[in-house]
Amino acid sequence: MGELSRLRKDRHVATCTMFNHPIGAEIRCDIDEEMWKTNAGRDGLELFDLAAQWRQRFREKGWE
Repeated sequence: MGELSRLRKDRHVATCTMFNHPIGAEIRCDIDEEMWKTNAGRDGLELFDLAAQWRQRFREKGWE
């Protein structure tokens, strides 16, 4: 479906992406192209909210 956010800190890159999934959609956050966290569900808006929470946590830790 597409990239939701991309944040950087030093030489590291965190990318959150949404994908189609058999039960609806999946969001996945990778750090330096390694999976950090993932969540799947039927409600796309809930997943967008969760991705925003993940992005906020990164920003609180100095990611931009």
